[in-house]
Amino acid sequence: MKKMLWKDAQNFIENNKDIIYLWFGTEWCGDCQMMLPVVENVEEKFSNNDQIHFIKVDAEEAELFRKESEYQVKRVPTHVFIKNSKIKSIMYEYVSEDILILEIDKLRYEK
Repeated sequence: MKKMLWKDAQNFIENNKDIIYLWFGTEWCGDCQMMLPVVENVEEKFSNNDQIHFIKVDAEEAELFRKESEYQVKRVPTHVFIKNSKIKSIMYEYVSEDILILEIDKLRYEK
């Protein structure tokens, strides 16, 4: 998963029509640490698809944690699924590998 500063991630999202899995977490978050290997496994499953991007952003660096924004980073980790620069769904805390794959597949096959 590519770690980015929030300003760089925003620029990437705005200028990209592909599928983006955007992960907001913190260093101190236990669920975030448990989720990392799960997300890395999902990323590996899609590694042959250059139209799916995995981005990691520190929620505190982005100054979005528990603040009002379209990304709704109310808890960490926050999982944001984006396509055509638009937020399609948001999930919180621990999410299974199967659910992450399902969300990405929904975007892949969306008309």
